[in-house]
Amino acid sequence: MSNPQDRLGLAAEKARGMIIVRGEQSIAKLRVVPGFWTANMEADVEIVASIIVDGKSGRLLGSTVSGRGTAQSDAGSMCEGGAKALGEAAGEAIRQTLTRLGEQLNNSERVRKGL
Repeated sequence: MSNPQDRLGLAAEKARGMIIVRGEQSIAKLRVVPGFWTANMEADVEIVASIIVDGKSGRLLGSTVSGRGTAQSDAGSMCEGGAKALGEAAGEAIRQTLTRLGEQLNNSERVRKGL
């Protein structure tokens, strides 16, 4: 299935259920911390995602989670440290968000019984 289906669509596709994961919001902040000889870059990234699980009998799970990551890096000669810090912070935020989504799905008794 490439498109979300209603209950009748699930039955027509012979599917037991449908899981929809949406990225709701991402917020990234990059801050330059000046030093005496060099500067540092600090990044803070938050990612918010939602998960919806529908079965043939209706909604089994609906939840929103978020993950946050922070990182620091030397600014570098051309401020390339900002990209490094943002990349590390985003990676941590994604890891936390996906872990929490998986925990929500795995720990849902309604999903286990409904599917």
